[in-house]
This record gives sequence, structure tokens and C-alpha cells, in this order.
Amino acid sequence: MELAWHRSDLLWTRELADVAIPNERISSDEEGLGFFDSVLDRCEADKKLPRIILRNEELEAEIMRVVAERDEANRRNDETQHQIRDLLNSRSWKISAPFRSLGTIARQARGAVRHRFGREPTAEDQANTLEGFVRNHPHLLLMNAASRLDPALDEPAVAFANVAAEAGYGVVFIGWQMIETDALPGRSSRLAPNLFQIGRYDMKELVAVLKHVKPASTTCLVTVPMLEIVQSLLKLEEAGVRVIYHKLQDWGEIAQKGLAPWFEDHLERHLILNADKVTGIALSGLEPIVQESNAIVVGKKVLPLSPARPAISPKSSIWAAQLQMILQ
Repeated sequence: MELAWHRSDLLWTRELADVAIPNERISSDEEGLGFFDSVLDRCEADKKLPRIILRNEELEAEIMRVVAERDEANRRNDETQHQIRDLLNSRSWKISAPFRSLGTIARQARGAVRHRFGREPTAEDQANTLEGFVRNHPHLLLMNAASRLDPALDEPAVAFANVAAEAGYGVVFIGWQMIETDALPGRSSRLAPNLFQIGRYDMKELVAVLKHVKPASTTCLVTVPMLEIVQSLLKLEEAGVRVIYHKLQDWGEIAQKGLAPWFEDHLERHLILNADKVTGIALSGLEPIVQESNAIVVGKKVLPLSPARPAISPKSSIWAAQLQMILQ
């Protein structure tokens, strides 16, 4: 298709095999422009048609491939069913039927014997489980950190955990794991009368226990904005847990240096906006921020501290003073 625009006399000429257009002077510029636009639209449609046809052929080829795979899967399934029928009708299968029945009876008998004569779990055994620990501590403090619970480590989160345990809180320490298969010494065990450690990938179990047991008061002190905590915020709220984010470091800056590859800015932002309270020493750039009672508060209204919760003496150590300010 060819278009010729004769500027001298404003003539349009279209040389097409199927349409004849006389060379007439166009009476109006608007009519000429309208005709020009319509011709361009038809040209564009003609250009797109081969691409549409090619795409249609590609889709047809893909459908044929999927159909062939389905037919092959059906053929293999028929072969497997045929082999199973041959096995069930074979003489060896019929002869061995009584022995298989005896094996089932033997396994059931062993299970009954173990149940009858096995040692019943003691109160101490139950207390050493996560559910038992939560039941025995009506006032819980959940904490996470970028380390494990080791008194030898000079970590603020470890110090907070020890101070809270000494004050009478039942502390569930959520130790750090880079991946789920990472070893965590002391995982899922009671390390002290008021200290229990789990891994970061045990959050689902912890939330389920909290919803089932319903302690008198539970506070979750987050020091690392990890994915598992952020994903559990709504369920923690449903379980009556008060969430506090204590921002110890500028995780974004640390991540830029390659020292915190797990950090994602949007997770921290979500945590800040949905926590009941936000405190810390690295709060630059966080909005909105409200100053209230010498503590930084973001998002929801701060919940009052229940008088029934264990009191932390600020005179015992600098860590105790900081923890008292965070939890107030």
C-alpha cells in the first residue's frame, strides 16, 4: 500500500488493488486528516496481522506439545496399572498374603506393648517442652536476635533476656539461623528455669502454643526485623501479644556493606508501622515519629504496662534500665 501526499494541491492518492480513490481536491483539512488517520490505522492493522498469525501458530504448537505429554502420561499410567494387576494376580503374591497379615499384626502388637509399658512423661518432661514452659510462665517475653542465647556473647538482646529472666519473666529467645537446616545449640530446650530457646523457623509452633495456652501477658521484643516475625504479626496480635520493635542498628546501612544479606527494607517498614511501640538508638529516617514519655512511639497507640507484670529494677544494671524503658 502506498500513500502520496501532494502538498501543492492537497490531493490524496491511494494506490490499492481493491479500492479506487479519485484524485480530487479535498474540500476540508479536517476531512483530509480524518481520512489520513483511517488509512494509517488500516496500515497498522495490516502490519499486526502477520504477528497475530505467528503467535496463533506458536500457541497451537504449544497445545499440541501439552496434548502429547498428556497422552504419554496416560500411556504410562495404563502400563503401571497393567503391571499392578499382573502382580496381584500372580501366584507369589497370593502365597505371601498370610505372611503380610502376620507382619501387620506384629507391628500393632509392638505399638500396644510400648504404649502399655512405656514411661509416662513426668511434670519435668512436660515443663521442658515449649508448651509446658509457656503454661508455667503467665508473663512471657518473646525476644529475637541476630545470635543464639549464649551468656558469653556481648549482645544487647542476650543481656535483655538475662535481665528479664532474673526479674521473673518467662523468656522465649528466638535464636538466629541463616537457613532452616542451620544448627542452633540448645534449640527447642529450656536453658534455665526462666529461659527457653527456639529457632527463627519455629515461629509457627510458638504462635500456635500462644493461641492455645493464652498467657496472662505476652510481649514480643523484636531486635531483628526478620521475615518470620513480620509474617506472624497478625497472628501474634490475635493471640494478644504486644509487639515492640527495638531498633538497635541501621540495618539498611549494614546491608549495603554486605553484612546483612537477609535484610529487606519493606519488612522493617511494615514492622515499624504495625508494631505497638518502636524504640531504639538508630531511628533516623523513620516517620511518623512521636515523642512520648522519653520513648519513641510509632504506629499504634502504646499499651499501658500491666501492674501484674514482673517489675524490673533499673538500679541493677544499665541493661535493666534500658529494658525497663522499652517495656514501659
